[in-house]
Amino acid sequence: MNPLKTTNNQHLIAIDLDGTLLTDHKGLDTDRLIKVTEKLKHKNTHVIACTGNTVERARLHLNEAWGAVEYMICDNGGVVTAYNPNQENNHNVRVLFKQTINPEDVNRLADTLTGKGNFSNGITPGNHVAVILNTDTHSYMVAETQHIAEAAQKAYYTHKNQPTPEDETPLDYFNNIYPGITYTTWADVRAHHAGTITKFALNTAEYDNITPIVDTLISNSTLPGGRTHVEFAPSGYGAIAVTPKNINKGTGIRNLLLHSKISTTAKQLKANPNNLTSFMDEDGHIRIPGVTITAIGDEYNDTPMFAYADTAVAMGNAKDGVKEQADIILPGTNNDGAVLDYLEELASGTIY
Repeated sequence: MNPLKTTNNQHLIAIDLDGTLLTDHKGLDTDRLIKVTEKLKHKNTHVIACTGNTVERARLHLNEAWGAVEYMICDNGGVVTAYNPNQENNHNVRVLFKQTINPEDVNRLADTLTGKGNFSNGITPGNHVAVILNTDTHSYMVAETQHIAEAAQKAYYTHKNQPTPEDETPLDYFNNIYPGITYTTWADVRAHHAGTITKFALNTAEYDNITPIVDTLISNSTLPGGRTHVEFAPSGYGAIAVTPKNINKGTGIRNLLLHSKISTTAKQLKANPNNLTSFMDEDGHIRIPGVTITAIGDEYNDTPMFAYADTAVAMGNAKDGVKEQADIILPGTNNDGAVLDYLEELASGTIY
């Protein structure tokens, strides 16, 4: 018999931001979100933001709803935070969990991006990508790649058929994505940041060159025996995300449960890690007794949290392959407020 005891059932609703909760113009009806979130709390239901954005970007998106939404899973699962009004920062953010990239892998990537390595396909990635790195508290652009960042900035606006805004520097452009971003150097990356990086965001103006760039990065990151500690994922508009291996929105949900106060049972599991295997399903996903999970998203990076969910919900604007993995497909889109409609139906008891 397993010694763990369940408490009152808890329902966790993990919601993607871009393309799901946010409109295409990054808008959000915060008043409506706050009201429905507070109603759901009375039903032991917690609304969680689960995003590829940095902590600061996600917090700014939530705006006044941060606090009603008590937890954020950011950097695609790399950082898990809780709202804490007593935290000694202006943003009331407390980091519960973070997974950084191994310093050896950081240095190996830095070598590749500064011209050292095997470039058998003729692609030297450092000549093609601007380098941005995230920690749990700040974002930096590698100054030596500023000229490539400028090309990536122009390529984005060209792709959108929009003129590059006058006087917008590359740092200004990326500040829209990584609030508060500042410059660093390769020397500082190696000397001061190597143990703190949760994600690299590489950006290129050469959208058609993404595949050979990624192939070269992978070949120079693979260890003897075919092992690798990092993953490379194109994420749109010339961006390539570099993250620790086996970190995603699904593991973000798991780490939220293990490191937060949502589930007493999960806290007992954390204290007795040998018990974890007793609660794994056939795919190795942990199912916490007394916790029901709903996941809502639109993109392929949302499907790992679908795998952890009891109910997977896809937006009407979701990719076809995402819809195929969902239990429910909402009739509306992110621009229609479909997520808030769904939450209000849950709060009213119209659906379960």
